[in-house]
Amino acid sequence: MRYADGEHDGGYFTGYEDGTPQSEIEWRAGKHHGISKAWDSDGVILAAKRWEDDRVIEMWIHDAQGNARRM
Repeated sequence: MRYADGEHDGGYFTGYEDGTPQSEIEWRAGKHHGISKAWDSDGVILAAKRWEDDRVIEMWIHDAQGNARRM
């Protein structure tokens, strides 16, 4: 994770042991800002959120076939 002026700033990624992405989130000046995503261990996207200044603006939930539904 990167820091700017002591605050989280930039992308933060986690992964499963095999390297498959698990989560991704963007930070700006210590707040969630941008798109965050979560995947299952098979690499299928589960959810995505768009953040602005630590608030969720939009959220999509994905089904097993990869179809997204806005919440």
